[in-house]
Amino acid sequence: MDVSAFGSIYPQQSRLPYASGLDLGGGSTDSFPCCRAVWVGGAGNVQCTFADGPGTTITFTGVPAGTLLEVAVTNVATASTATNMTALF
Repeated sequence: MDVSAFGSIYPQQSRLPYASGLDLGGGSTDSFPCCRAVWVGGAGNVQCTFADGPGTTITFTGVPAGTLLEVAVTNVATASTATNMTALF
């Protein structure tokens, strides 16, 4: 994305808006391009694979509903107990 287009609207300290999302539901067996964050709509555990550690999963335990996990991941496993998750790009 060409960030120069946002220069006059968003000062340097601001984060750029998310451009798109991918509905993950309760997790996925498929990998996806590296996202910037995962929105967790329903409380639970989130098991994911970080972009810089392929093959290694980590579990965020007890994530409350309505949480934005600002992590760069390429997969959210079906073993996750959280629901209504969306990968944000």
